[in-house]
Amino acid sequence: MGRFVYSHFSLYKANFILKFHLHRSSYFLSKQLTVSSNYIMQFLLGEDVLVAGFPYGDIFSKNIKVTKGIVSSTTGVGDVSGQFQLDAAVQPGNSGAPIYDKYGNIVGVVVAQLNKFKMAKTIGSLPENVNFGIKASTVKQFLNTIGLPTKWSERSEPMSNQELSKIASKQTVMVVCHSD
Repeated sequence: MGRFVYSHFSLYKANFILKFHLHRSSYFLSKQLTVSSNYIMQFLLGEDVLVAGFPYGDIFSKNIKVTKGIVSSTTGVGDVSGQFQLDAAVQPGNSGAPIYDKYGNIVGVVVAQLNKFKMAKTIGSLPENVNFGIKASTVKQFLNTIGLPTKWSERSEPMSNQELSKIASKQTVMVVCHSD
């Protein structure tokens, strides 16, 4: 894959690009991507999670990286119910990365890292490991809205970090965005 370019662009443009790429890959997604059914009714505080992705793009390497953490809060900033907070290390380039539970189910997608320096300037303390994901139910709703089939995963046997990493490496790709 190409080099990751750090840019912010409109949700409309991102949605269009995502629809285009996902539509082209809908067969792969419908066969490979499953989200956890455990998160329809509840999201468990303190639960272990594993994040897989490509932090900093290909600056360090083109290989997938994984990091482990826990669900720190069942809601996002301002108590947004479609998001949650996690303490797994997340860097630029992890946005859009799948978040797995201990069973290998996708329970969310990485969306943000708290701006440490802005918070330090505001409150006088440098926060650590404050990151956010979108819940699987919200991801499923988005994919269904753009016409992509999804299914809820039924995995229920705990897996080792190595097994989770193997699943993640088959389901996670680096997405390259180029600014105009």
